[in-house]
Amino acid sequence: MSKITDSEWIFGAIFLLAFGFFAYIDFYLANEITTSISYVSLLGFGLLAHSKRLTLIIGLTGILATMAGMYFIPSELVDTTNRQLVIIAIFTITITSHIFMERQQAFEHSLFKIASTDSLTGIANRRSLINDIEQRLSESLRYKKDLSLLLFDLDNFKTINDKFGHLAGDEILKKITEICQKWLRTTDVIGRFGGEEFMVICPNTPLSGALTLADRIRVAVQNAAFRFENDIIKITVSIGVTELRTHLNKGSQSSIKMQLSHHLIDAADTALYNAKSAGKNCVVAFDPDHDKVTEETVTV
Repeated sequence: MSKITDSEWIFGAIFLLAFGFFAYIDFYLANEITTSISYVSLLGFGLLAHSKRLTLIIGLTGILATMAGMYFIPSELVDTTNRQLVIIAIFTITITSHIFMERQQAFEHSLFKIASTDSLTGIANRRSLINDIEQRLSESLRYKKDLSLLLFDLDNFKTINDKFGHLAGDEILKKITEICQKWLRTTDVIGRFGGEEFMVICPNTPLSGALTLADRIRVAVQNAAFRFENDIIKITVSIGVTELRTHLNKGSQSSIKMQLSHHLIDAADTALYNAKSAGKNCVVAFDPDHDKVTEETVTV
């Protein structure tokens, strides 16, 4: 069961207050058509909270309260038919509200997936990666945990596209994704950063672990045979690696997450450029003593 949200707590508390008021009026005045029907309006709190379970709880509570009135209020004061209609109304609105929210959540989920997923490879896109980096940064800074970043690029990919066509290039990008996912942990996040450039976010991973992962990916890609129609295409990748602690100067105040995420990306990109300059098909770590990013080291 998922955690109770803030909106569920707020609208649940409002519901209890309103229900207590309506129940008091209902049983005190015993005016069934103007009081028991009020239970129907309480379902709006479930819709405002955007909560299926709160809607079900409110609906069930309204039905039970209406049924209780049929048995505990003197029969000469109760029109049973009216209360039966109220029960039917509450039941119908509860079910339809539940179905509506279920479909709406499925629709919102599909929209989010489209907005955050690369359509070709099915992994995270650039926007999703940046959001994920900032989230992981928050966790790493709060709990003093390691965080590393891999940025890799397919070597001579333009030549492959020119020789074999863009369809071959697309198939290679999808195959690269499959190869990488075999080496990643469930906590790692891989995404297409742009064109033939990929990024891997590695929580709880120091530089040494990230370098090991990067080299495994490099070797796996180098040893893979990419088949397209009657052609066998060989390809390699160059990988730049950096870790969070490289960009921290402990003892001062913390920088905003967005700035720090830019430092990580710039550092990984610098290391990737160095890997390309070193002859490609290799892994290079960002060296803060020699490499420079676009801004100075962030202090925390």
